[in-house]
Amino acid sequence: MIRFATVLFLFMSFAAGAAERAAAPGTVPLPPPGEYAGKLQEEGGSGTADVKLSIRDVTKDGRVTAHVQASPARIACGKPLPASGIMLNDGSMKLEVDAGAPDGCERVYNVKAAGGTVSGTYIEVVKGMKPKAATK
Repeated sequence: MIRFATVLFLFMSFAAGAAERAAAPGTVPLPPPGEYAGKLQEEGGSGTADVKLSIRDVTKDGRVTAHVQASPARIACGKPLPASGIMLNDGSMKLEVDAGAPDGCERVYNVKAAGGTVSGTYIEVVKGMKPKAATK
């Protein structure tokens, strides 16, 4: 029971933080659907990626659906992958490539899109990573 309460508390804390940063409907100009391209910097790293962002829809409440294609990437990750996310108060978007992406291709993008260009950062998300065993 204590575990359930702890998990519930952590989930609610995360949800409250995301909702606080999410843009209120009508307060941020929404990027129009279309194609955007640019070079993104790996957050906390030295990597870069050329990214093509195809915004499919931005709802009035700030939900974003898109496809993202990054290069260089593994063969499985080099095709346009579905992304979804939210508009943030500063006019940027937080997009996640997760559902429908091959294993090892998951990424989180923190980007701004305007005038056909995209700029920002990305984070590689590696699922199932096991920590190295401690040596005695």
